[in-house]
Formats: sequence, structure tokens, C-alpha cells
Amino acid sequence: PNSTLTDARTRQPMNATSAVARAVAIAVTRGDFVITAQELAELQAADGATSLGDVLQTIVECVKAHARPPTSGFNVGAAALGASGAVYLGVNVELNAVPLNHSIHAEQFALVTAMASDERKIVMISTTAAPCGHCRQFMNELRDASELRCVMPSGSWTLAELLPHSFGPLDLLDETSASREGLLLEERSSNVRDGVTVWDMRACISGDGIPEDAVPRRVDEILESNASLRALTEQSHSAFAKAYAPYSKSPAGICARTSCGEEFRGWSLESAA
Repeated sequence: PNSTLTDARTRQPMNATSAVARAVAIAVTRGDFVITAQELAELQAADGATSLGDVLQTIVECVKAHARPPTSGFNVGAAALGASGAVYLGVNVELNAVPLNHSIHAEQFALVTAMASDERKIVMISTTAAPCGHCRQFMNELRDASELRCVMPSGSWTLAELLPHSFGPLDLLDETSASREGLLLEERSSNVRDGVTVWDMRACISGDGIPEDAVPRRVDEILESNASLRALTEQSHSAFAKAYAPYSKSPAGICARTSCGEEFRGWSLESAA
């Protein structure tokens, strides 16, 4: 029996909503927040009468339970369908006692999830509610953004309909530069590995802080004798390569390792407005 559509306890087929909930739970537990193309096809097959947009809306309703909105109390979920057929999940993440403009929006979360999986194009995105102006502008960084189909409980519109008379990357970049450097999600070759430095964060963790006269050492000076740091540096390089900074020309990437050995990558993203 199919693992996504079969109840693990009863071995009986699951209904469509339960199957979606399970697929979302697996993606979140796995940590990649991705429903694969095969899993999506199985979810669609579970209810042949359900449109792709409806399946995405069901996914959104399930994933929004994982949002962290201590300030607004408003859970938001997003599900972005890639050209590869995979679905990339996102939720809003707010920081307690910090203004909402510092929040991670669900749509941003979903697009970063797509970036982490090397997805090159988003063709549809489903959300809990209408995307805010900030997210509409952020999605406008995508190639052919005007054609992006945005699905929400109240209906379905293209991004061009949600963001008319828009200001976007091609207003700041010429077509040659945009093609050479790539827009959001597109492969870029302009990011280079240079100037990477490392701080020993143990002093910060202990509360002693970094001495004022401390100088970060270039990684290449110590990589030969430290395999663990070498592996961490490679992860930071891979994050750096994903950075999207066509306006400032200052891409950045980071990989942080916790005391438990977990590693987390991040990279800079810019928007035209």
C-alpha cells in the first residue's frame, strides 16, 4: 500500500483530507517542508474531482497549524507549486515582542524553501488569505511574475492582477544584467567565494563576548587542520551561492552549527521595493 495514502495503523486507504494532513506532517517532520511531485500526484489521485488549486488550499489549511504568530495571533500558510511538480510549504514566523515588519511571511518562507531545493520556477502559490503588499512585491522578483497564479479562499488571480502597475527588478536592472545574474530562483554564477571569515562563538555562548582586539581569521588559514570547520565552511559556501542580491551586489551566506551538532543555513535576499 502507498505510504502517503494508507493509514499506518489500519492499513486502510485514507480520505483526501487526511492524506494531505499526513503529507504535510511528513514534510514538516522531515524538516524540508517539501511535498514531492510524486506525493502531490498521489494526493490528487485520492480525489479525482478535486482541482490542483483545491489540493493546494487543503495543504495550506494543514500547514498553517505550524505557524508561529505570537504577536498577531493570525496563522498563515502558503504552498508554492514549482515547475518540477513539487510543492514548497511556508508559514509565518513572528518574533515575540518584535514589530511585525521583522516577521517572516509565509510566502517568503515558501519561496526560500523552493530555493533550498533548487527549484527554478514557481507557477502557482496558494495562501491562507490574500498576500500582503510586501509579499506581492517580493514575489514580483520572480521571472514572469505577472503570470504567477495566486490562489486563496476568495478566488484565484494572477500576480499582475494583484499588483497592477508594479515596480520590479527590470525597472532597476537592464535585461542583459537580469539574464546574466538571474532573477529570484534562477541559477546565478556571479556569487564568488571570497573573504570568508570565522568567529569562535564559544566566547559569546559563555557570556564572555568577543574581545575587542579579536580579529576573525580567514577560513583558508585553518581549514587544513580542522575537518569539522571545513565541512561547515562548505555549507556556508553553498548558502552564499544561493544569495540573491542584484541591487546591492553584496551577497551573503551563513551556516551556523549548534552545540547539538545541528546546522542551519541562510542567505541574503533582496527586493526592488
